[in-house]
Amino acid sequence: MTGRSLLLIGSACVLLICGAAPRPCASQDGSQNGAPETLESFAILPWDFHDGFGPKDTAVLKATTYRNIDDYLERGSRAYEPFDSGFAGIAECGYNFSGFVSGPDGIEASRKNGLKCVVYPKIDMFDSRGLSDEQLAVKCAEMEAAFKKVVEETKDDPCVWGYCLTDEPGPWYNLSMAAASAAIRKNAPGKFVYVNLFPNTAPTTEEVGDRSPYGAKSYKEFLERFIREVKPDVLSYDNYEVEYSDDLRNPNRGIAHFTNLFEIRAAALEHGIPFWFVGSGVSLRSYSSPPSYARLALQTYTALAAGARGITWYHYYPVGRDASAVDSRGARTVYWDYMKTVNGEARALGNYLESFRSTEVGTTDLWPNVEPKLPPVPNNVLVNLKSELSRQGGYSDADAAREIKLMVGEFAGGPDGNRVAALAVNLNVGVSVRVKFDSPAGYGPPKTVSPVSGREEDPAPEELEEGFWILPGCGKLFVFERAK
Repeated sequence: MTGRSLLLIGSACVLLICGAAPRPCASQDGSQNGAPETLESFAILPWDFHDGFGPKDTAVLKATTYRNIDDYLERGSRAYEPFDSGFAGIAECGYNFSGFVSGPDGIEASRKNGLKCVVYPKIDMFDSRGLSDEQLAVKCAEMEAAFKKVVEETKDDPCVWGYCLTDEPGPWYNLSMAAASAAIRKNAPGKFVYVNLFPNTAPTTEEVGDRSPYGAKSYKEFLERFIREVKPDVLSYDNYEVEYSDDLRNPNRGIAHFTNLFEIRAAALEHGIPFWFVGSGVSLRSYSSPPSYARLALQTYTALAAGARGITWYHYYPVGRDASAVDSRGARTVYWDYMKTVNGEARALGNYLESFRSTEVGTTDLWPNVEPKLPPVPNNVLVNLKSELSRQGGYSDADAAREIKLMVGEFAGGPDGNRVAALAVNLNVGVSVRVKFDSPAGYGPPKTVSPVSGREEDPAPEELEEGFWILPGCGKLFVFERAK
């Protein structure tokens, strides 16, 4: 398709060749005309479509993880429990979003339980491949008209956060998504546009040619094109390699959790877009173990350490197996309790970090013989970082070298701009690790941030002397204030 032909298609499509449009000017109250307001808190939502899926998504999902649950695909969470009790349980489980809704009942149930929601209109994006200029012009106009009608009904509802266009699209849907996004921004200023992206585990065009879902030579190229052409308000992606690697025990799969996280982080920082991580909250495969607290925590704390501003759990309801927060009878399970605890920790720490910016992130050498190598642990905040295992375990130095696996994310800023912070994550789901370090030059002693209250706390004297224990799969957030 030539640049000339794209110019003929319409205003939404012109954006694809003219580059990013400038941000609208701020209004007198400081908000952006036509641009969404900043989400005031860390977002946590279940990847559940409460009114079922559209025809296209249903066809795809029936062929993958959703086989044998046609009722859920068609009716959504009502296949398991009514909206009123279901959404109340979601709120009680620590979510601040209900998930994805398509009708007024879901919006009202969200409002009743103090939850935001994402409207999923069940409008299939069109594939631009093989279409003529005239056909593309018609398709763009139809897409804009369809979304204008959707947002007219919900644009003034404060419970509606934004609109979900689709899940895991290839670049041949970018033109369609750009048209939908233009309609939303024009007719519902202040609402967000949401699209969830593939993980980085699919093959590129270098590997499989036109069969690549990325339509690009690299995942980075795929991301850059999506951001340039669709201009998302949030960069969301899913990655379930923590589950598929049996909690990082299979390094050849586990490495993709980190490479994907770091690539998304880099793109989000470069373009000034917040990113959300979609992790596994259920057992997706017959050979997968159920979602332990440590598995949920590991996904949460690594995303937080990389600077994520939202966590989505795939799913809250079962997808063929009852290893989920709520089972097929509508009953809460032990996994509901795990999820509630982790969601509370994510909200406490995520909200605390809202005024900070992510500066660096890295890991210890997790797997010496696995490529690619990840960035090393930064040492700007936790200076002279040392770690050890419990002496009661009888561990040798060789055991410690093999078992201690850490990730550290560094931050700067804070409410008054004079703090630095570091989130240290224990990547081993089997053992606790104790860390000890020095304060950075020019800063006072460390404080920790409670994962319960989200408030700064003074460490116990023995922690300052002996070090800080970090539980399996969990993290600890340290904050330092500039010395006066």
